[in-house]
Amino acid sequence: MGKAQSRGRIALFMIGTLLLCLRFDLLRITVLPVITAGLGVIGARELHRMARNVGANYSLALSVVLAGGVVLLGAADLTLYGQLLPVALTGAMIFIFTMQMSRFGIPGALTGISASILALLYVAVPLSLALQILQFDRLFLFFALGLIWTADSGAYFVGRGFGKTKFAPTLSPKKTVEGLLGGVVACCVVALLFIIIVPDVSFNYPMSQILLLAAVIGIAAPAGDLAESVLKRDSGVKDSGHGLGGHGGVLDRIDSMFFCMPIYYGYLRFFVWPWVEL
Repeated sequence: MGKAQSRGRIALFMIGTLLLCLRFDLLRITVLPVITAGLGVIGARELHRMARNVGANYSLALSVVLAGGVVLLGAADLTLYGQLLPVALTGAMIFIFTMQMSRFGIPGALTGISASILALLYVAVPLSLALQILQFDRLFLFFALGLIWTADSGAYFVGRGFGKTKFAPTLSPKKTVEGLLGGVVACCVVALLFIIIVPDVSFNYPMSQILLLAAVIGIAAPAGDLAESVLKRDSGVKDSGHGLGGHGGVLDRIDSMFFCMPIYYGYLRFFVWPWVEL
């Protein structure tokens, strides 16, 4: 119970900080991007720690700098971002290969280069996309994070109370089918309430699309969590880091975002933004 309460306090602190930043424009355009970039830097560092356990040998300094830069790229203009991101990722890949060849040579090159690029694609890009969603409308980012947190909470409490059927015992023994379904249902309920409460002028989109999106997020959130479990088990660590005391590292707390943000961004890019004058 103590651990659950502590997790709840951490979650409340994160939510409170987010709401404060979303409420005030100055914090939204200055503090929030810096916090998000900080999460990307710490996440890249935690991934580096895991990668070193399996023999990867690459520059931590370069990895965290590139990760932070890619995250901050999300603060760019919506129309400019789509042009900048491919160029930035390609340039980052060239830097990574150059550093590997000039400093580390052949030993561990494949794992080192792969891990360094993974820090960008797996950690930095989803956080960058979150900032892009924020550029469009703070309400959409709040909705996305609300669904992700709801999926995590619904799966946790339903799985804890009613979970019996394991669906990925080798990856995460505590995850159950009942918990997964609980997370999906909770997401749909929250999405429905959101549609009812928020005025149409701010969030006027087909209910069928929003509910389908909520269900997909309800599935993608635990999938993101399982993805990080794969990395941790392969590297032989229980937690990605120790920055949050007994609750692991930053990756352990935000891993659900890494699959959900690209999906949510894709929904906006293909079904919402084409009909809105950016």
